[in-house]
Amino acid sequence: MKKRFFFLLWLLGGVGWLATPSCRKLDRDSVSGKVLEYGTEKPIAGAVVKLFGWSGSPLSGGSSFLVDSTTTDANGAYHFDDDAMFAPSMTANAYKSLYFTGYDSETVVADGRFDNTNIYLKPYAWLNIKVINKNGQYFYFIGPGQTLNGINVEEWINQNDSFQYYRVLKGNLESPFIFSVWDKAGGNYLKDTSLIKFYVNSKLTKLKSLESGDKPDIMPPGQDTTDITIIF
Repeated sequence: MKKRFFFLLWLLGGVGWLATPSCRKLDRDSVSGKVLEYGTEKPIAGAVVKLFGWSGSPLSGGSSFLVDSTTTDANGAYHFDDDAMFAPSMTANAYKSLYFTGYDSETVVADGRFDNTNIYLKPYAWLNIKVINKNGQYFYFIGPGQTLNGINVEEWINQNDSFQYYRVLKGNLESPFIFSVWDKAGGNYLKDTSLIKFYVNSKLTKLKSLESGDKPDIMPPGQDTTDITIIF
């Protein structure tokens, strides 16, 4: 009876040791993956990949620390050996010029799940926007979330006048282009969409009601410029 009791204590102690993150050996001794362009799966060569460990819990205000870094090869591949894989919770972040970085540019590489070691980066895309007033004096408004710095664009355009500007947003990703045309500054939205022509690379896009600002969906290709022309 005593033997069975001590055997149970030994077994439970072993299970507790295995369940302790700071003591258990990681299931994966190294990690490999690729850095790929979002939407195209194209490998990104020359991307810097940084391996971070966590002290404490990321969900409860823990802090990260740099463990190691490397650069992807011509196939977009990266690798960290077993010397770096010691923390119970680790993430790999990728960085490359003309690509966005943030929470969607990292992957968990060690927390007991190991679901995905590939990292996807969303490329920059540029919009070349030209607005032309042919019908009369209207107030033109661009909503937030379209510029790199999030600033609204408001412009009073006289008849037969135009203005042009550029914007940066995430490529290979469908997103609404938010804009409105008013009948006058401080007036009402222009509801007659037949007076407004919205072109994407010279292709006419049908508009819905501008009651609360129109949101035609666009998907600009990454690392490229898309021409937007609005005529009213």
